[in-house]
Amino acid sequence: MKILLVIDNLGSGGSQRQLVTLGVGLKDAGHDVDLLSYSTGIHFKHILEKEKIRHIFINKKMHNIVLFLFKISKLIGQGKYAVICAYLFRPSLFVLLSRCLCLRYPKIILSERSYKEAKNRDIVTLLTRKLYSLADGIVTNSISQADFLKTSFKRLTKQIYYIPNGVDIRHFQVDKNIFNNKKLSVLSIGHVKKNKNAKC
Repeated sequence: MKILLVIDNLGSGGSQRQLVTLGVGLKDAGHDVDLLSYSTGIHFKHILEKEKIRHIFINKKMHNIVLFLFKISKLIGQGKYAVICAYLFRPSLFVLLSRCLCLRYPKIILSERSYKEAKNRDIVTLLTRKLYSLADGIVTNSISQADFLKTSFKRLTKQIYYIPNGVDIRHFQVDKNIFNNKKLSVLSIGHVKKNKNAKC
């Protein structure tokens, strides 16, 4: 199967790591995988090169929004992809808007990587969610986020799935004897933001 992964950049973010890890896993499973990004950041590019995953870069700054969307739409049409998977709200919005420019389009899987309340006024989030009906699946990396979306978008309940973050088990394995049942210590690493839920 030919799959296109879409994200803003290949910088050192958690979403970028997850999408690259997904790409490596899909490639190992025998799929033909390309990754599209549109802004600068190359922290994870060496992994794509090592795994022979094609990286396509369309510089958004070099085009107005209409031309940018047409370029994405043309790439998808010429690439003959079976599935497009986009991470984060803005890349998802660009995929959904480019979908409106094509009569024939592959299946679209979108992934929400962080919690956003229903009252959030971020225009990108609101527009993306308005177009969710164009997607074939919406994936979250937490059960609470999946529940939130199913409550907020009842007509899309059957399209919403929970899949936890993955790891590359070639490089990361947990020693089963590492835990002390008498004392549990938890370390939270991430931005100091409400949606990271470190106080959970």
